[in-house]
Amino acid sequence: FNQRLINDLTKNKPNIIIDSIKPKSFLYTSREYSVEKSPIKGMIEKEYVKIKNNNLECSDIYLTKANYQNLRKKLIKFHVNNSILKDKLDDFSITEDICDDSVIFNASSPNEVILELEPKSDPKKILILASKANRKKIELNVQFLNSKNNVLSKQVLLKKHPFWTKIILEDNEEPTSKIIIDISNLKKMNYGINEIKVYKY
Repeated sequence: FNQRLINDLTKNKPNIIIDSIKPKSFLYTSREYSVEKSPIKGMIEKEYVKIKNNNLECSDIYLTKANYQNLRKKLIKFHVNNSILKDKLDDFSITEDICDDSVIFNASSPNEVILELEPKSDPKKILILASKANRKKIELNVQFLNSKNNVLSKQVLLKKHPFWTKIILEDNEEPTSKIIIDISNLKKMNYGINEIKVYKY
């Protein structure tokens, strides 16, 4: 089996490899079956990049080096004051089945999630993925604050998981400094967000 696996990956190299051998996985949970212990470890270390994830219970995701560099060029980095929000909303993990990778909001949560973008950012597309806890679509107000403190506001209908909600922006005269997501409607329902991605194009 191992040799067949190596041959298959050599002939048909996938763009992405996901290692879901984790403690709460469905069948195989021991690390002895993981990529780190497999015969393809050397090939993956040579040709792939592991996406950083601070939650060791979530799946490990490996992209080919070319695809990883392409993704980095497209994505805009952002900072969230709350480190727990940052770790869960921008971790590339979207299943919620084997690890706690979404944020569920409640009455004690702040009314807004504020994404502080890297300097001179010009976002063209924002993708938001709802938590599986969300039983229906729900409205969000999303504001884009530029470097001159001008605000562009958009009403968004957040789709149910696993469908991504897409926000498209026209060309901006000034760089966007912050994205402010009003989560008050999510708080009322104890709903949440799984992932947010901000794209340059």
